[in-house]
Amino acid sequence: MCNDGNVAGVVLHHLSLSAAIDLNVFANLTKLVALSISNNSIIGKFPNKLGEMLAYLDISDNLFNSSLPPNINKVNSLMNLSLAGNSFSGSIPDWISELSNLKSLDLSRNLFSRPIPPSITTLNNLVYLNLSMNTLTKKIPKGFQDMIALEGLDLHENMLEGDFDHEFLLFTTSIHVDLSGNLLTSSNQDGKFLPGISETVKYLNLS
Repeated sequence: MCNDGNVAGVVLHHLSLSAAIDLNVFANLTKLVALSISNNSIIGKFPNKLGEMLAYLDISDNLFNSSLPPNINKVNSLMNLSLAGNSFSGSIPDWISELSNLKSLDLSRNLFSRPIPPSITTLNNLVYLNLSMNTLTKKIPKGFQDMIALEGLDLHENMLEGDFDHEFLLFTTSIHVDLSGNLLTSSNQDGKFLPGISETVKYLNLS
């Protein structure tokens, strides 16, 4: 896709491509808005730099591996980021929380470990968050109930532990919540397993 002679979009998804790609080369396309290479067999690492106008990045269901870089350039334009279905590992870096306009973040089906960074709850424009099917550990950070735009939260099939956050379940504006397949418990003082659930929640899985 081109706009006034500049490349605005690169769409190569579902093409059965098998190759090694250096994603840093796309940062040279200064007008690039969308990059989708999902559902291929592409090998590579996450870039250290993204185009400053990039709004949509989908590299899901490929063969990307290694950890995410500790820092990247500031990208205020990014609204959709999907890295699902790869072999990314290590911790989820704090720069994710600096993507202030992000609406959808899907890091599911990878090998991410260590705790969920508390800073991720500062993404106030986030509508959908999927961190499921990794090996994330420790407690779910406080603050998800303050994410007023959040409609979908999926943390299932990790190694998260500690008590259910009753405050989150009571005050969240989310519609879909899946915390199943973890090591979560309930120790509410009045003996109730769930003292209350927000009326916005239409799907809740705590199994």
